[in-house]
Amino acid sequence: MLGPGEQPFLTQDSVLAWALYLAGVPFYDDLQPCVNYYTTDALRNMGLSGLKPLDAAKKASESGKKGTVEYIFQQPPPDLLKSYEDERRIIESSDELASQRIEQLLNNYRLGARSHNETVVRLAAVMSVMRAKFLTMWRDLESLVKIDSPVSKVERILPDGSRVVESSGFRFIGCHAGEETKRRVMA
Repeated sequence: MLGPGEQPFLTQDSVLAWALYLAGVPFYDDLQPCVNYYTTDALRNMGLSGLKPLDAAKKASESGKKGTVEYIFQQPPPDLLKSYEDERRIIESSDELASQRIEQLLNNYRLGARSHNETVVRLAAVMSVMRAKFLTMWRDLESLVKIDSPVSKVERILPDGSRVVESSGFRFIGCHAGEETKRRVMA
């Protein structure tokens, strides 16, 4: 039986777990810092519906398929959780660059406006969330097609006597280009 204040803190938010870990919040049990469990629905969605649940879970685990991961910490200070949620709101509602936000957080720490652990939690949130945005930013841009074209070389001699060789080699065209642009580029 656990008394008040002895209950573990559980989270499925891997970014929060990472931030708490970096801020030094101890795991509830160092030998079991998290659990990975499978529901029968999740196993069915993984294509493991013909097996008994234990066999399906074993197969899913052995093949590296993640179920629901729950991180288990000792109770963190409430101000760290509040700081994390606050920083997530700031990140989501701002067009600010990660480098600018990191600079602000470090300056606030240097000026004594934030504790070390609060700064670490906020930095971990910024770096983790912005990393995910960075890795997927290409989705917001028009994709291009690289089209090889006949190599045409142009040699020029510069006034200082050096030689420059230019080669076209390829062209880019946007996936949403108009018909006229497609005809011109593909010609």
